[in-house]
Amino acid sequence: SYSLLYVSFESWLVSEARARGLPEESLGEVFATATTANAMSAVLGGIAAQASLEFDRTHAVAAGRNMYAAPFNVAVVPLLLCSVLALATWKERFGRGVWSSGKDMSVGALTGLKEPEGPSAPMSTTQTLIHSWSRLLTEPVLLHLGILSSLYEATLYAFVFLWTPALESRAQAAGRSEIAHGKIFSLMMLFKAVGSRVFAAGLARLPADPRTLSQRQHTFAVRALKGAFALSAACLALPVVTSTYLPVLAGFCIFELLLGFYWPAVAILRTEFLTEGRSSMMSVFRVLLNILVIAVLELSGFVSESISFCIAVAMLMGCLASVALLEQAARSKKGSRSDDEAADDIEIAALDENEATNPGLSQQSYLVKDHVTDDEQKQAEGELLLHRAPPAHRRSA
Repeated sequence: SYSLLYVSFESWLVSEARARGLPEESLGEVFATATTANAMSAVLGGIAAQASLEFDRTHAVAAGRNMYAAPFNVAVVPLLLCSVLALATWKERFGRGVWSSGKDMSVGALTGLKEPEGPSAPMSTTQTLIHSWSRLLTEPVLLHLGILSSLYEATLYAFVFLWTPALESRAQAAGRSEIAHGKIFSLMMLFKAVGSRVFAAGLARLPADPRTLSQRQHTFAVRALKGAFALSAACLALPVVTSTYLPVLAGFCIFELLLGFYWPAVAILRTEFLTEGRSSMMSVFRVLLNILVIAVLELSGFVSESISFCIAVAMLMGCLASVALLEQAARSKKGSRSDDEAADDIEIAALDENEATNPGLSQQSYLVKDHVTDDEQKQAEGELLLHRAPPAHRRSA
């Protein structure tokens, strides 16, 4: 259900924004606001969890029940309210699969399945997932985006399991009997909300020129990710170098603040690069994530706390390398696209100049009317029109 939440909501949000005709550049602020709302609801959730635990502690111990079950029972209420709210106010958005024209991207070539007719014929779920895997393996931009997302979110899962024992052991060493887990969780979520608002403020300061806004948002998101990965690694290295309670708690809070940068920044990049099959591609990313999480959690059971945090730091360094490779692949892809468009423009200019100086010559180069059939003549005329078409039309044709 957690995987469905992160895949379905973001995919629906982007589809709904496009259906309403909202500019793509406005989604950055929407993602940041969603992260803020998520964090603030978590703050309230942490307070409610701690209150329910303390309220039910005496009765649970007396009755022999698990006293930590109370926060989970309380969580049922907001989950049901969210479900009702979504059903009542959200419109369903059904996507349509689009077959890629490249050989390496062909689902038919990979599976032996017959491709449906038409450029936007719907694909089955199996075909969509196979298509997404093929894109992941053949497009470096998507591969590096998937790797950095999976590595960082696997680190986040590891942190969820590590922060409690790390703080408990240091609190006991400092003479504290126990720590208020709910209140500490709320504190960290408050830092996450602050991080998302700092990111939103940075977006708002970008020049509003529509010709460059999208590229500026891309650059801002990449820089935010690089800073977040580097500083997060420093924060998670603190438990390795110190056994003092407050510095480690401060490091964990800053880690959550940087998490408020990560979610809207990576969503901006997904919006830029996942132009088709967003939900299926994000599902493929989640497969990579879950494999990493299983491996990390299994390994953490056999190593010390310090080694576990060192593994988390190493994964964050991998994120930093992945975002650099993503930028390199994006520049390479953009450069090759620009070269193709320039070649198309030169070819069209040459054809136009040829026709201007010698009318009818272009057509004569395709048609020898005395020696072709009507069908061949129609085909040649179609090729001539295709050569005269603008580059964008020609690629779609």
